Amino acid sequence: MNSWHLSNYTDWVVDRDMSVAMPRDLKRQEHYSSYSWRDIEVKAPALWATEKSFEEVHRVVTALARTFWILTPEQTGLHIHYGRGKDWIPFNDLRRIGTFLFAADPILCQLHPAHRRNENPFCYSNRNYSGIAHGMPPRAASAHIGVMNEESPEEVPAPRPNPVSTSRPELQRGSAFTSIFRRGELGGYIFDPAEYQLSRHDWIKDIDLLPGDASDRPIEIPVAARGLLRTLNAQTLSYIMEHESYERMAYNFAAYNQRDYRVLHVSLQGTPDMDGQPKRTIEFRQPAGTMNADEVVAHTKIAIRLCEYASQVPLDDLWKMILDFTQAEQHGDWYDVQRFVGEAADFPSPGDYLFGAHLGNKETNSISKTQTAGGREICFLTD
Repeated sequence: MNSWHLSNYTDWVVDRDMSVAMPRDLKRQEHYSSYSWRDIEVKAPALWATEKSFEEVHRVVTALARTFWILTPEQTGLHIHYGRGKDWIPFNDLRRIGTFLFAADPILCQLHPAHRRNENPFCYSNRNYSGIAHGMPPRAASAHIGVMNEESPEEVPAPRPNPVSTSRPELQRGSAFTSIFRRGELGGYIFDPAEYQLSRHDWIKDIDLLPGDASDRPIEIPVAARGLLRTLNAQTLSYIMEHESYERMAYNFAAYNQRDYRVLHVSLQGTPDMDGQPKRTIEFRQPAGTMNADEVVAHTKIAIRLCEYASQVPLDDLWKMILDFTQAEQHGDWYDVQRFVGEAADFPSPGDYLFGAHLGNKETNSISKTQTAGGREICFLTD
């Protein structure tokens, strides 16, 4: 019963995906219009996050690309799910991951093309358009959704002054890291004031919000991060990380909402619905659809690494990274995603749970999925 949420991820599956379509400009071209095209989504089985699993995904994606003519237009995306196997992610880890991804959002988006970063309702920025970005207080949110239990005490660093902008010192890198863009050259979010107003939850207009002016721009990252670290249960965390109208944002915590979290879904006959159980994962939704197998595996490894780091690192070190992200949002030539990913390769790795020799020793997992217009969905499970 505890693994029913994995029942749909036991083998490779091909489904239709009505959300993707051939771009009109291509349909008018003779060498495209002569063929019949199908919208599809390819789902992989849940796999342990080992190098052999990554090799299988690489092999399958490569085989698809070599065998079929597959297009990945702008509607398509690569979705990566991170979780803990049969279990729900422990709330303290979930809260840390949510805080980390919220703060890192403005630079992580630099990994993705503009059509995934901006004006895309399927992966809006948590940093810019979620409830916490509007200063939604976690305790008020808990009361609003009617979930007041405390899963874990709040975990907040001691107050410290906001960082002062300085020139970031160069870090020594090994031969494995190559920076191909100048700092500040990569594009980020284009803030949309109209969307910001539409994303505000109506009920917060009449309450006291977190410190700062959120009337026309999101509150500062450190203020929001402290709010997230004060959240007392998973349902509230999921709620404050949502857009008012769109549940699934760039980093999707919807599996932990009050409708699904630790809820056994049943059929109309009153028996457990084996196919309708939530995935128990965090979903990374912003990467673009691609048939580049190297890119698929790289995005998946980055997602796993970020979640494991946020779960394991001492709180003071986590907070230092959050302050770096704050500076990066305001000063793109000071810190960017290239430097961050280079540093991520050197993050402390207890037991080498992701890349080292003891991959099977950590009871952690991730599920990932990718959708493309010749769509594909790839799932990983790590243990």
